[in-house]
Amino acid sequence: IAVGAMGVWLGGVANIIVESRSARYRRNMGMKELTQHDLDIMDSDHDGVVTRAEFLEFMLVAMNKIDQDLVNELREHFNRLDVDGTGELTKEDLIEVARRKLKSPIHKLRLANYKERLLEQSRAQAGFWPNFGSPRTNYGRQGNRPFWQTMGQSLGQSMNIGRFRR
Repeated sequence: IAVGAMGVWLGGVANIIVESRSARYRRNMGMKELTQHDLDIMDSDHDGVVTRAEFLEFMLVAMNKIDQDLVNELREHFNRLDVDGTGELTKEDLIEVARRKLKSPIHKLRLANYKERLLEQSRAQAGFWPNFGSPRTNYGRQGNRPFWQTMGQSLGQSMNIGRFRR
């Protein structure tokens, strides 16, 4: 109990310190005059203009609310979604992203695996014998054996009586 109480107390002290530093930083930033050098640093796309987004990004990083790596990851994510490269996300961008995803071989493989799992679950729920084989593998044949031999082996394994004779 003492260790837990000490942890809670230290967490509270750390929170007070962080909040006081953050409040002090906010007060100092509110009083500070921006210089041309500050604007140059904030202007991440170097177009001579600091947008609201650039200002907010700079201030959040400067105040240690987020780190630059996270900002870079979010930018990359936005750029992947902004298919037409306009710097804005539109309904058409999202439709195109979805269309590309559907054409992806990885997506098609995941979808096929998902369908296979659903079929296996539905067979199991319907009371079919296990190991019937995949519908993609000779409709119930496993290897060169007919399905009834596979079914017999499954029955033997589940009943723990060994293999049925062929």
